[in-house]
Amino acid sequence: MFILEVLNSLKAAGAERFVVDISNELVKREDVNVTVVTLMTPSSDEIFRDELSPDIETISLNKKIGFSIKTFFDLCKVIYKKKPDVVHAHTAGINYLLLAILLFPKVKFFMTIHSDANFETTSKFLKWLRKIYLYLRPNIAVTISLQSKESFTNVYGKDSTLIYNGAPSYVLKEYIDISVYKQTPDTKVFINVARIMPVKRQLLIANVFNRLITEGHDVAVIFIGDEKDKDISLKLKSFSNKRFFVLGQKSNPRDYLVYADCFMLASEYEGLPITLIEALSVGCIPICTPVGGCVNVIDDGVNGFLSENLTEESFYCAIKEFLSCSPDTIDKMKKKCISTYVEKYSMKICADKYYELFLR
Repeated sequence: MFILEVLNSLKAAGAERFVVDISNELVKREDVNVTVVTLMTPSSDEIFRDELSPDIETISLNKKIGFSIKTFFDLCKVIYKKKPDVVHAHTAGINYLLLAILLFPKVKFFMTIHSDANFETTSKFLKWLRKIYLYLRPNIAVTISLQSKESFTNVYGKDSTLIYNGAPSYVLKEYIDISVYKQTPDTKVFINVARIMPVKRQLLIANVFNRLITEGHDVAVIFIGDEKDKDISLKLKSFSNKRFFVLGQKSNPRDYLVYADCFMLASEYEGLPITLIEALSVGCIPICTPVGGCVNVIDDGVNGFLSENLTEESFYCAIKEFLSCSPDTIDKMKKKCISTYVEKYSMKICADKYYELFLR
């Protein structure tokens, strides 16, 4: 089986992380070849590119910023030359499938929707394109959580194949001395791994932790992710106390999660965050807002905590609930995190399901 994985770039983000991980897992099979096609010209900030297996070829279409008619034809040229059995598209790669779907009826096409369908694209034109894909190829769509599946049906009036995201088993890249982020040996270290942008609501997290610190809680918070919104990033860096750390983009966030006490997401919406699965895999207890696949993954009070709603007060209460747990309870939750990952969210389980789908 020859698979083309198509996406915009290999910069640090959830869908990009997923493409690298599933490509590396699928290519382990003797009967599978994988080529990754990126629309954009390779750049120095594509930190995931070097993580692809040496058995995987990469091709760039050298698209410039903005919508490009030429890219429809460039993708068709790659498909004509490579003759794949499967074309699997993600993010902006989905936008350029139409001509290929029309010209290559024997090729199987799939698109994975990595977020809530209401927000995955807000463009009426791009939603119209997806409706054409669904008319031409009714089984093209893959969603990644029950919520994303339901939202896809609501937006497009069509069903989709549900395959939960996965993450590979943890391999240490770098030892992290977490003590440098602690004020005392008992400091609880919380980590938010997400692009710094309004929808991820890092300022809400900062407000919650300012309140906790004022109340005398021995806590610290680390923000890891692309500083996409510079204004938010500057506000986070402006806090005067020594319990806030903005580290920017990292290729190894799981190394930090290994040594932290909690992983946090306060997002307004999500698909099924890869970072959440990575946190589970190393026993880092998650605290999340009840959005997207977070509600499928987290059993509140068993392997993590879900805030009651999206308000700041609710998120504060969820963190307070964690802080009130006994060491024995924390130890049990960490073990439950790891067992949840092993049983449901490993990359092997995820890749097996995609492999079965591609064979149909």
